[in-house]
Amino acid sequence: MIYVFVFAWLLGLVFGTFFKLDYLPISLCLAMLMAFVWRTRNKVYFCLAVTMLASLLGVLRSEIYYSRADWANNDTPFSEYSGKVLDKVSNSALVSLSSPHSGTWLLVGSITNLTPGDHLYISGSSVPFYQLDGFLFRYSLSKGAHGVIFAKSIKVVSRDKGNLQSVMAKVRNNTSSLIRSYVGYPYSSVAESMILGNAGNVPEDIERDFRESGLSHILVASGFNVTILVLIVIAFLRPLIGIRGSMCLAFILVPIYMGLSGMSSPVVRASVMAVTSLWGRWIGRQNDSGRSLCFALLLISALQPFSIYDIGMQLSVLATAGIIWLYPSVARAMARLPELLRETVSISFVAQASTMPLLIFYFGKVSHLAILANVLVAPLIPLEMILTVLTVVLGVLSASLGSAIGWLTGKFVLAIVYIANSISEISAASELRLIVGPKSLVLYYLVFVAVILLAQPVARRYARDFWVF
Repeated sequence: MIYVFVFAWLLGLVFGTFFKLDYLPISLCLAMLMAFVWRTRNKVYFCLAVTMLASLLGVLRSEIYYSRADWANNDTPFSEYSGKVLDKVSNSALVSLSSPHSGTWLLVGSITNLTPGDHLYISGSSVPFYQLDGFLFRYSLSKGAHGVIFAKSIKVVSRDKGNLQSVMAKVRNNTSSLIRSYVGYPYSSVAESMILGNAGNVPEDIERDFRESGLSHILVASGFNVTILVLIVIAFLRPLIGIRGSMCLAFILVPIYMGLSGMSSPVVRASVMAVTSLWGRWIGRQNDSGRSLCFALLLISALQPFSIYDIGMQLSVLATAGIIWLYPSVARAMARLPELLRETVSISFVAQASTMPLLIFYFGKVSHLAILANVLVAPLIPLEMILTVLTVVLGVLSASLGSAIGWLTGKFVLAIVYIANSISEISAASELRLIVGPKSLVLYYLVFVAVILLAQPVARRYARDFWVF
């Protein structure tokens, strides 16, 4: 039932984004549906009522979010703004405006020296999200921004250094500095990006190689990082402090890593799943990754309704869903392969099958060697991440130890970069440029859902002991 509820909720959010409705009829319909759900005992009517209830709740949540901004009924152009930095996102910043109107806005301009908590005075022009198109429309919508401010000048009025976000930003910057000091450029930029998600520091040629080889997901902090973090903590510390002690430490480290990685949607999604799964194990419940994924998606979209338009979030959810529900069947089909190779190939194949149409829809091309590239780098990524963390930790204690581990980290990064470069050169010679329209995309994922439903018996048996975030 939770799957139907979440799906209906998401449809309601999408509908509420593009069609504005009055609160009164929505509230009346909600009240009647809740009364009907409370009293009915017919399972079919109950499911239909819950589905409609979830959809209306999604529409209402969308309406409430955008009603917080007072720009909707004000077409007066402004040129001066004041507000507070909420977060830095790539080459832009999310700012909560206090005047001349309210709401969360995406600030584009010279933001290099800005940190979360800074109070700003901005000169420029603003464009509401519904007047944007193309990339800026999707990007501002995915970040929950009411629009974009194109800044001509930015003045920092004051800095709030005591808030949690500014503390996390400082720790993040110090961590980046240590990686750059001990690993060495340009490999430090790749190591930093894989751990913290700072893809903006990666040289253009290396970033192009990763993109054309189908490895661009490595250069962002993702749910895979959270999975590795939890498994390493439990595997290494369980013999020392027991299963409950290691789980308790994982509870603490997952939110910390979520803050250090910049609160990207895939990491937040994986962190919620990790905490949910850990809590279930703590109270003696069997793991259910599918329900954890639905709960994470519901929670994130309730707090930030338009995170569902984040491309990274969409790809992350699809890849995770494919691994949860299709991996067991694919792995069984490859039972004759050695275990490590079977797991690597199966996960790479399922992740690509889950996300490839969406990648083509957004970007118009795809690497036909992406599965091979992912299979080759998969064994290196956990080791590289562990070494990067050791470089930072030991580098704080001793410069010599930091340099030694940093040198070894650089060699692992070099191997990953070499694989990406080699695959990209082969892919460039026979690049596939495809077009997937909205109808084809919907049809593909309808078939995808049907395949998942057929694979449920196998997935249900396997999911109880399968840790994936």
